[in-house]
Amino acid sequence: MAFHRSLARLLSLRQSLERQEEMRLALIAGRLASARAALEAAHMQMREFSSGRLTGAEGTCGAELQAAALRQTSLAEHLPRLRGNIDELAAAHHAQCLRLTERQQARKILETLRDRRAAAQRLKEHRREQATLDELFLLRR
Repeated sequence: MAFHRSLARLLSLRQSLERQEEMRLALIAGRLASARAALEAAHMQMREFSSGRLTGAEGTCGAELQAAALRQTSLAEHLPRLRGNIDELAAAHHAQCLRLTERQQARKILETLRDRRAAAQRLKEHRREQATLDELFLLRR
């Protein structure tokens, strides 16, 4: 019994869905990496502001100090949003990993079914050949 066309089509569909889930996972992973890099850059800027590098420089005017303070305040307000974005992306990444795992399991089930049917077909053909050879051997005697 051969692997039915409908099952072969379903396997092809499952493989396609799995590739789509892999692409979605790669996209989310890229966004997550980008968000983490942005958070790290913001942390670096905050460290730079807190180190007082700007206040120790000679010839720094009040406007520059005020602008630096505003940037620091802006960064401090931006950090929680970045962390929230990272948390959302991490949750989406986890959910996508689960979906991909489900797709892989569905594909593996169909591949196992296909492989078992192919093995059964090979065994059946081997038995037929063996029976034919046995008949030929018995007829020669």
